[in-house]
Order: sequence, then C-alpha cells, then structure tokens
Amino acid sequence: MHQFFDTDSGKQHIYVLYGLGGAGKTQIALKFIEESSANFSDIILVDTSKVETIETALRNIAVSKSVGNSAQDTLMWLRSNHNKWLLFFDNADDPKINLHDFFPQCNHGNIIVTSRNPELRSYGAHTYVSDMEEVDATSLLLRSANKENSEENIKVADEITKVGYMNCILHPTLIFPTEIVLPTTGYCASWRIHLQV
Repeated sequence: MHQFFDTDSGKQHIYVLYGLGGAGKTQIALKFIEESSANFSDIILVDTSKVETIETALRNIAVSKSVGNSAQDTLMWLRSNHNKWLLFFDNADDPKINLHDFFPQCNHGNIIVTSRNPELRSYGAHTYVSDMEEVDATSLLLRSANKENSEENIKVADEITKVGYMNCILHPTLIFPTEIVLPTTGYCASWRIHLQV
C-alpha cells in the first residue's frame, strides 16, 4: 500500500482491502495510516456500515472544517482541496450502499476501503485479506502491543491467537491480554484484557 499511495499517477488513488470478517482488514488500514500519517494533509475515517453513519461522519467534517453542514459540503471541499488528503471508508459491507456516491469526484486525493464485499474490487487497486497463519498472528499481536518476544508473552499470544487470531486484537495500541484462564473442561477459553493507559 505504501508504494501505491506514494506513486503520483495524476488521478485519485483508491485501494480496497476485502475479505472475510475478522481477517484484519481494518487493522491493516489503520497500521498503514499510523505509519503514513505525516504524508497526508487530512485523514478522514468514516464508519461505512450504514448510509446514516457515512452522512454523519462527512457532515461532522464539514462542520469541523467550517465548510458547511452537510455530507455534500465535505465532498465539495475535498474536490477543491488539492492537498494530499486520505478518506478511509471502513466496513463497507452492505451491497445496497452505493459507496461511489460518497467518493469526491476529482482526479486527486486518496481513498481506502475495507469490505467483505468482493464486488468493491472494481473501485481500484485491491488486496484480498485472509486469515493469518497462527505464527503470523502471534507475531503481529506482540509487535502491535509493543511487547517483547519473551517466553511468557509468546505463550500468552499463542493462546489468544488459537482462540481467534485477528478477532482478539481489538485495538493493539491500547490493549494486550495479560492473563489467560484456560479451563480444564468446557468448550472455550476465556481471558481478561487489561487496558494499558
């Protein structure tokens, strides 16, 4: 993704991460944004699960930028804004939503879309995100939580990834499971997650 967004193609950059729920699409996009935030003038995150949440997010941007009070005002502002902005549409899973209606119609700017819907590949460059191998999920969990590869941390991360791989990384910069209770009987493992502030 870094190379894709670094290339000056003279047109709008659109990148779609698609795949099953819980595969890590949002985490990949957020990690990219975290690593590349200095490259963008504005970063706009939009919950794309419903039309209402899209319109609310875009309306809030218009108000915060003092460019109006509607979703269309934000889209017009982005069309006229030739800085390197990034619009992130997260969880664009509903096939009834025409997401293209919410893309600024211009030849500049950057858009990332995460979706379970493979049809959205047609919007631009795309990558299929699948479940990670257990060893990769363990490694990512430790790196994301800034935990060293100690024997104890690896054991904890291994147990968590066995339960749910990427689903257990709720927000890797804020939380890390520090205690796991694995019952000797029963059907599932349980764990406590402690916030690290």
